[in-house]
Amino acid sequence: MMQYVIDTATNNDIPYLKNMWKIIFGDTDDYVDLYFSYKFKEENTFVIKEDGKIVSTLYVEYNDVFIENKLYKGAYFCGIATLGEYRKKGYAKKLIEYAKQNIKKVDIIYLIPANQPLFEFYKQCGFKNFTYIDKKEVLRDKAVVLKNFT
Repeated sequence: MMQYVIDTATNNDIPYLKNMWKIIFGDTDDYVDLYFSYKFKEENTFVIKEDGKIVSTLYVEYNDVFIENKLYKGAYFCGIATLGEYRKKGYAKKLIEYAKQNIKKVDIIYLIPANQPLFEFYKQCGFKNFTYIDKKEVLRDKAVVLKNFT
C-alpha cells in the first residue's frame, strides 16, 4: 500500500493545484485564476500527498451564514477532489475528517454537492441535507430579470 500524508498546500503548489482543478472540474483558466487570486489560502487548503504528489484536495472558505435570522460562523468545504487514478482509497473522506478537526472554530460546516450522487457520499461523511435548489427550476424562473450593470 502506498504511503500518504495529509498536509496543507503552499504557494509553491498553486500551479499544480490550478492544473488539477481544471482537469477535475473542467473550469476555465479565468475562473481558476480568479479563485486562486481571491480565495486560496495555504492554511485553508488541505491536501493528501501520495509519494510526494498531491492527489486529493479540500479547500475551506470561512463565511458568515444566516439561517432563520440568526448569524452563524461557517466553514464552506469546496473543491473536494481526488485525481481519477487515486480514487476509491478513501482520500476525500480522510480529508473531510481531517479538515473537520483542524479548521477554526465554527458553528456550521457546509458544502454544495455538484451532482446528485455526491449527496449520498457526503451523507456518509456526516453531513445532512439542509436545503436544495434545483438548478433547472431556478433557470426556468422568468420572473427574475437581471439588470444590465454596464
